[in-house]
Amino acid sequence: MKVDEATDGVRPAATRSVRIAVAVSAAVAFLIVGGPLAALTSAAVSAIALVLQRTRVGLVLAAGIASVGWAAVSGLIIALEWRNDYANGPDWPLRFTWAAPVSWIVVAAITTQVLLSVISAHRPASPVPASDAG
Repeated sequence: MKVDEATDGVRPAATRSVRIAVAVSAAVAFLIVGGPLAALTSAAVSAIALVLQRTRVGLVLAAGIASVGWAAVSGLIIALEWRNDYANGPDWPLRFTWAAPVSWIVVAAITTQVLLSVISAHRPASPVPASDAG
């Protein structure tokens, strides 16, 4: 397959309307699956990436939400388990239902950031096999 000389072998990034459609779809999906807080997080990360055009800020925000969110959930579960010494059993996870929304917030932040960065990137139009590179 020949690469078009006009594009120099670089696939253009998705158009703005495609990026907005992906951002809205992600927020709606997280509203259905993870609840309103996850949808709000997805919308906030999307707004930073699309409106403010700050990809590094969006990446730092998503990584910060993930680090703080999962560290807080893990730390609180460990502390509660240590303090209360819950009995083993099938109902053990039901004592920590408050952790689910926080986990969905983390998943929404990371997933939205990755989706938007992947569709916004300029990439080679087609990979060049190692044997053809020389």
